[in-house]
Amino acid sequence: MTKQSTQIEAVAIEAAQARLKDYLRGYGRGQASRLGLMASRRGWELEAGRVLRARWLSLLTALDDELLSLIERGQVDVPTLALAVAKEFRACAGGRDV
Repeated sequence: MTKQSTQIEAVAIEAAQARLKDYLRGYGRGQASRLGLMASRRGWELEAGRVLRARWLSLLTALDDELLSLIERGQVDVPTLALAVAKEFRACAGGRDV
């Protein structure tokens, strides 16, 4: 990782932390004890991973049975197609991420 990419990542993390703090301020407003309970809990990383997985998998609920069967049998490769579509978007945006 380059020095510049490390700095960009640090800025992104700081921005994410600021967003979370804003959310927590709203969540705890009038009930600060809720924040204490959250602070005492462990396993946030594991739970965040579970939520991300559920979000990724929620795409599957929109697909028809034929497509799901093809994915299940390995005849349709979701990661490969996702990368191809991402490249299409970048090509349409002149190389910028959209």
